Amino acid sequence: MKRVFKTLKFLVGITACVLMCMFYGGEEMTLLRRLPDTIYTDGGSPEEAANVIGDTLGSVGAAVQDDVMTVRMFGLPVKTVNIRERQEITVMPGGNALAISIEADGVLVVGLGDVNGSSPAYEAGIRAGDIITAVNGKKPKNSDELTRMFAECGEETVTITVKRKGRILKYDVTPAMDANDGRYRLGIWARDDTAGIGTLTFVADSRFCALGHSIADVDTGVTIEVDSGDIAFVDIISISRSQKGSAGELIGRLLKDRDRCGAIEKNNDYGIYGTMEGEFLNDIYDDGVLLAYPEEAHVGKATLLATVEGGEVRAYECSIIKVFPQSEKDVKSMVVEVTDDALLDLAGGIVQGMSGSPIIQDGKLIGAVTHVFVNDPTKGYCLYAWWMYDEMNG
Repeated sequence: MKRVFKTLKFLVGITACVLMCMFYGGEEMTLLRRLPDTIYTDGGSPEEAANVIGDTLGSVGAAVQDDVMTVRMFGLPVKTVNIRERQEITVMPGGNALAISIEADGVLVVGLGDVNGSSPAYEAGIRAGDIITAVNGKKPKNSDELTRMFAECGEETVTITVKRKGRILKYDVTPAMDANDGRYRLGIWARDDTAGIGTLTFVADSRFCALGHSIADVDTGVTIEVDSGDIAFVDIISISRSQKGSAGELIGRLLKDRDRCGAIEKNNDYGIYGTMEGEFLNDIYDDGVLLAYPEEAHVGKATLLATVEGGEVRAYECSIIKVFPQSEKDVKSMVVEVTDDALLDLAGGIVQGMSGSPIIQDGKLIGAVTHVFVNDPTKGYCLYAWWMYDEMNG
């Protein structure tokens, strides 16, 4: 009897697998693959949410226990989804142009040069993109101090500690004497800071986020780890228009009556984050706006907030033309198209410096501009604002 039961169980499993393969490319499996890891409800019970999803997916069943929904197909569990009650989170949207400056946590190797036809640093194993965190156990404060530390070592071998893609490595490097000036060198080009213009996305509980993408070194592409950093409001004095094949750029200067307005604490793939100094208000949305959840985004009209003239934030018409359902963070969540004639005439669409510009849809903050399409600067990618909020509080 046990043998018969095992055989039946095996046949049922095989049949279910075959049916799942048959339906894999169908509409039900497409919807199933798009189910997020977490579903938010508007105060309704998880069971009600599960029933709605079950009805939508047809033969796909769903059961809930302890706020976890188990999705089944042909009786077999194929996915689990967390059920959470939706919160009303109010944030103050930005759109302000910012001067951004960052001091790196360590000194970044941006290039390796020759000393009498060779590079001691390269031969020892050091590469462009490495972050020097110590020389003979002592941390250099900046690139100038790093140069002095090398000079003091003379011809003695030094131990250089670097961080490379999250790994800590140590290399022994013996300087070579430069025949041109008699100085001992390692053949390292280094940088410890960076600066540029970006856009404030939103502020919540004295915390801010901006840009929607990382600040990376221009030569190596390495994301800069923050030791310290500042943001300050700027006045846009000119703009280089975007055109097909070439992204434009905002050019600004610090506002005379305003100094530093925030301290940068984190820089990662989803923007820069830190603490705002003083009260921040948006003149267009005095009371702030609700933060939208990713699944609330849809194709249709929206509003883009940006500063492209002077120091005033203005609202411009745009359209979300594509939405990517996501259950995990990604900087490419939506595609937005600028439709406002004033912004098109002035900037040609999206320009460098507008990264972080908030996107408002249905009265809620839905996302932030991250990248312009170089071949069509009227369009660009956006990041869901929810991902930024999650990073800000993570």
